[in-house]
Amino acid sequence: MNKIIFRIIFLCISIIGFIGELRAEPLVNANILQRVFLIKYGPSSGTAFTIDLNNNQYLITAKHVVSDIKDNDTIEINRNKQWLKLDVNVIRCNDSDIDIVAFPLKNAISPNFPISPTVAGLALSQDVYMVGFPLGQKMEDEQGLNRGFPIPLLKKGIVSSFGHKIIVMDIHNNPGFSGGPIVFFDTKTSELKIAGVVRGFFNDTDGSNSGISYGYHIRYIIDAINAVKK
Repeated sequence: MNKIIFRIIFLCISIIGFIGELRAEPLVNANILQRVFLIKYGPSSGTAFTIDLNNNQYLITAKHVVSDIKDNDTIEINRNKQWLKLDVNVIRCNDSDIDIVAFPLKNAISPNFPISPTVAGLALSQDVYMVGFPLGQKMEDEQGLNRGFPIPLLKKGIVSSFGHKIIVMDIHNNPGFSGGPIVFFDTKTSELKIAGVVRGFFNDTDGSNSGISYGYHIRYIIDAINAVKK
């Protein structure tokens, strides 16, 4: 009888472990990494990423990375260790406090895999990732796996709090991450989502980096894009 009970307990533990593996949080995959780009506007550089919406592709970044940019202006994107020029028009959020802009692209610059730009499913204390080019650091695409575009770096933290505009994260930020996506795993739908756009970090009382970072909800730029398409 004891052997039977032991086998039943062992079987239950095995099943629970297997279910846990199935529900384990996936790695940030190529669908995210291949969407993220190192960009430059004037002397300022930062991160941008693409989303696909309304059968079009848009390049998203933080407004302060491309400060004072206007329609028919030019940004630069790093590819094959060079800076390539890209002419852009600008979509801005209706709320001027939101530090996000979008550029409609005439031609797609990243694969068009499904991705959900939404905070739906985001929960307090869950893992979150920032993806970008801190301090200009990058992995060169020596093997041609990313079409010559440099591969971004990642940092992992947790969601500390969020309101109707910002997402606050316990994660150490560096200049250069600005404009990058805030990525999380929705445990209900088992998919990676882009919740927002990295803005910066809060300073400690002595002016140093506090390790608390924040970004803005991506829905504001989605609403602005949809308003233009109407």
